[in-house]
Amino acid sequence: MIIAATSDEQQGLTAWVQVVSALSTLSGVLAALWIAHRGWKKQEEARLEQAASEERERRRQQEAEDAEAQAQARLVLVNNMGVHDPEPGTEHIKSIISLRMINHSEHPVLDVLAEVWVPPDSKEGTRTAGLSRQVVLPGEEQLFPCGVSHDTRALVAWQITWTDHHGRKWRCDANKEPGRPFDGTPPRTYGAV
Repeated sequence: MIIAATSDEQQGLTAWVQVVSALSTLSGVLAALWIAHRGWKKQEEARLEQAASEERERRRQQEAEDAEAQAQARLVLVNNMGVHDPEPGTEHIKSIISLRMINHSEHPVLDVLAEVWVPPDSKEGTRTAGLSRQVVLPGEEQLFPCGVSHDTRALVAWQITWTDHHGRKWRCDANKEPGRPFDGTPPRTYGAV
């Protein structure tokens, strides 16, 4: 025997089928969104890890370059050779303060500037004198005799600044520390002027 459904029952059954179909569609959409979100999250995590890895590598390379530059700068030796009298015939120069640079590095040093600061004479403030050279070649020793216009045996401060082959500025001063990055500040003095 075949039981025929009434139209009300058919409509109710159709409504349930539609509800089940809608719920299935909704669950499929939610599952697809969840899968897409997980995929996006994994991609974002991978992108962030790649960026962090690249940043670590960039820092490692920068540290290696800085260490190499510092090692090269330490091969540039600078010292104060003392104060002595000038050669005859230089009436306007009363004292010579000589600084010496020896370039033991593999590369030339550029834009070398030697400066000395001496105590003031009776009328003027602290005096400075300086000499510059375009280049000091590898293995070369260069003397910088800085002439001062008044007689002095005292020295307040001195420094030599230079640029390495990568364009970095360095300095060595009266503190007898090895070459260090130059930030434009004056050298520390031996004492109050």
